[in-house]
Amino acid sequence: DFSEGLARVKVGNKWGFIKEEGGVVIPPQFDEVYDFSEGLAVVKIGNKYRYIDKEGGFVFNIEFEWAQSFSGGQARVKFGDKYFEINKEGKIITQGREDLFPVKIGDKYGYIDISFNIRIEPQFDEACDFREDLAAVKIKDKWGYINKEGEIKIKPRFAGCLSFSEGLAAVSEFDKKWGYINKDGKYEIQPKFDMAMDFSGDRAEVKIGLTRYYINRNGEIIKEIIDIEHEEI
Repeated sequence: DFSEGLARVKVGNKWGFIKEEGGVVIPPQFDEVYDFSEGLAVVKIGNKYRYIDKEGGFVFNIEFEWAQSFSGGQARVKFGDKYFEINKEGKIITQGREDLFPVKIGDKYGYIDISFNIRIEPQFDEACDFREDLAAVKIKDKWGYINKEGEIKIKPRFAGCLSFSEGLAAVSEFDKKWGYINKDGKYEIQPKFDMAMDFSGDRAEVKIGLTRYYINRNGEIIKEIIDIEHEEI
């Protein structure tokens, strides 16, 4: 079947494209090909996916682990261990996220920019999104925080942590409760909670025992959270 004036053709074990008037327009050279959509087609070479135009030229100098045909000006791709939505320029659609993204390359995590350039070399055992210009990363069994240059700003010492929100991050050191640190790594609210969530505005949800509360930025309880069970009528 022809799509946008071109159809897939297989010669031997390679794929290319022919035009409706007849004749090969893109010689068979790919291991897999998909129909053209919005002027571009996904092709597979070995175990990598790329996009070509109707002359058979590669667009975007990027190889993906998987790629989807374009629809509505965007497509879903896999790079490293992560899925992204890209636009027709081959750039990541950020969807409100900051402009560096954690990906696993080999057996370590690093960070790429919206054009899939590696900005922070893979060196971490786990890595989270940047929020408020800092990202939580894991080195061996400890979590800390880096800046967008890849420099460690808060030394890894935590068993668990959340991203920064409203200038504070919930953290838990080994064998300790959860508390909140500032961007200098100093405690603003001492560890005393069994669970702690992000601050939203001037309050955050925490748990002491089995009871959930809202606290203020001084760590003071301002309200107990009561779950209201609705009986079936």
